Amino acid sequence: MSDDPLPVLTDLTPPELELLDSARRGVVAQVSELPAHLLAVSDVSGHLVRGRFLRELLLGRHGELDPRGVRLTGARITGDLDLAHVRAKCGLYLTRCTIEGSFSAADAHIENLTCEDSRIDHLDAGRLRVEGVLGLAGTRITEADSDEPPINLGDAHVGELDCSGLEIRTGSIAALFGDGLHVDGDVTLWRARIHCFAEYGALRLTSARIGGQLDGAELQVVNDAGPAVQADGLQVGNNLYMMNAHIIGAGQLGALRLLRTEIGGQAQFAELQVSNPSGPAITADNLRVASTLYLGKARIAGNGSDGALRLPGAQIGGQLSGDELDVHNFAGPAIIADGIGATSQLSLRDARLTGSGELGALRLLGGNIRGQFSAADARIINETGPGIVADGLKVEGDLYLNRVHVTGAGPSGAVRMVSTRIGSQLTCTDMRVVNRSGPGVTADRLDVTGNLSFKNVRITGNSGRGALRLPSAKIRGQLNLTAHSIRNPHGSAINLIGARTDGVIFLPCRLVCVQAWGRSCRWSTKVDLDDFTFGSLASLSWREWLHLIRFHTPRYTPSPYQKLAASERAAGHDGNARHVLITQQQDLQRRDSRALGGRLTHLFHRSWGLLAGYGYRARRTAAALLIALIAAATVGLVAGHITDGTHHAAERVTSFAQPAGQPCSTVELIGVGLDRGLPLSPTGVRTRCDLNTETTAGEWFTLLIWLIQAAVWGLATLALAGYTGLIRKPA
Repeated sequence: MSDDPLPVLTDLTPPELELLDSARRGVVAQVSELPAHLLAVSDVSGHLVRGRFLRELLLGRHGELDPRGVRLTGARITGDLDLAHVRAKCGLYLTRCTIEGSFSAADAHIENLTCEDSRIDHLDAGRLRVEGVLGLAGTRITEADSDEPPINLGDAHVGELDCSGLEIRTGSIAALFGDGLHVDGDVTLWRARIHCFAEYGALRLTSARIGGQLDGAELQVVNDAGPAVQADGLQVGNNLYMMNAHIIGAGQLGALRLLRTEIGGQAQFAELQVSNPSGPAITADNLRVASTLYLGKARIAGNGSDGALRLPGAQIGGQLSGDELDVHNFAGPAIIADGIGATSQLSLRDARLTGSGELGALRLLGGNIRGQFSAADARIINETGPGIVADGLKVEGDLYLNRVHVTGAGPSGAVRMVSTRIGSQLTCTDMRVVNRSGPGVTADRLDVTGNLSFKNVRITGNSGRGALRLPSAKIRGQLNLTAHSIRNPHGSAINLIGARTDGVIFLPCRLVCVQAWGRSCRWSTKVDLDDFTFGSLASLSWREWLHLIRFHTPRYTPSPYQKLAASERAAGHDGNARHVLITQQQDLQRRDSRALGGRLTHLFHRSWGLLAGYGYRARRTAAALLIALIAAATVGLVAGHITDGTHHAAERVTSFAQPAGQPCSTVELIGVGLDRGLPLSPTGVRTRCDLNTETTAGEWFTLLIWLIQAAVWGLATLALAGYTGLIRKPA
């Protein structure tokens, strides 16, 4: 026996004597083959071991023990097992045991402590120090009412923690309390089952530190009064596994709380199922994951404006994989990930996201994805607000929205990408977007380094601001708008105001008008092209583009004409450019005539267009000038054949005072007309022959020749200006 002066048990029972002998030899003492739940109701004394005796063994009061520790199987431990403050001489291993009283290891220091496949009321292990393994695998705790957590590991420090298969059913207190827990190695919660009604969390690991990995695969936690898992500030040195786990919580704090949690490896949530009928399902604000975050095939259901899956400020060192992710929230956003960052890619392929409200179903405000972002084949639904809200999102690689179906509502748009920046290309092949009360796609100030493609998309909007909005967008590559249909019954189908593409624009005319010719058009689809700049046209001719400008823009603006003319001129097609600018003036008169001024200005504008092509048809002015000169010559010729019986309207100047005039020759009469029509270049014929203003006919011909002279002056001026380009109205 030990030299310990304190009293020790001497009336040892046969099971206790067997245990003492086994502990000295380092072997297992199996006092019964009954499972733990039968030991609890057994009245056979041969299975009984006192808790006090176990304490004395570990303190060394019954002599020196084998370093392999005290190993007991199939025992019913009576009384309290009090190991508080014990510095054990060796480890304790309990298997298939039932502890009738309390089990305390608070402030104890022991090499290994396991209680596997056993039945206990609770375990108080606050500040426990275990050099090796703390094992609770398969143990069952059914404490219904208690003021203390069934398992208290607060501020404990252990080498490894094995809670695989652990089952806890308790009342209104945390089932497993691990705030401040420090584990040097791994924590295993594989297939653990926890059910309670705790307001502040069923499984608590707040500010816990785990040096290895946390394995919560197939974990089941149900809390009907608060969070199921509360792990704010948790630090995991390696991987976090929660594959196929089932988490049910309640309240605004969330079902699975991982606020400010840091994962040194990957976080694996594949096929995770989390639900909360009265708040967020997963709350992971400012989560840090060094490697990949997997959410593939997870099923997440939350309720409320805080969102179902919360990842604002989360930083993912690898990729965020949400392929086949299913998230539902009928009273708020499905996913809130404002400010999220991912070093690699973000994938939501084939995801199903259902949200509600003005905040949107999928929120990625101000996110930063250093790789590519793909939501191919995703279905995103919000009947009362935007489907996707990605304002200020930065994607350094490609963004793929191929075959995405988005249903949204409201003036913000079904898909919002305001001030979004794409480092490579944005591809939206076969995308479907529907918004019955606002724009389909709102992408104001979108910045795309590569190509932007809306190939074979169907976009339906209902807004005066446009169905597909790209105002002030910058596309450094091509802009492909070969959509299947873009519809908007109360506004423009496409808004490109102030947009710019440095490359080719593909916009088939059939998307807007199936009959792009003629002096009028009955098709009502509109496009906003004011101040839109493009490199060159493809899939439609310049005449078709001109038709779109003239008949399918909502209002007259000069910019689209000027941009098209500049493009044609840059391609060496000066004639096409002049035609465009002439059409611009015609459209100005047709749709914005008030800008021209009064009736006289209108008349001048029409005449200017007819005679000079608004300064772009100088040959037409020269032809009109030639006609005016011919008219002047004709006037002189005709005047020489008009007589009042004595004098001609044009005759020899020496016969004006004679009783009878002398007719001029035909050449002289033509010269009179030309001389009168060209005052700056007199022929000298008027010294011999001129209009006789003393006759009535001569006066009328003089008046007529003055009008012709004024026309010649004006036409000559226009011809000169047209050839030199001095008068060309750009507005």
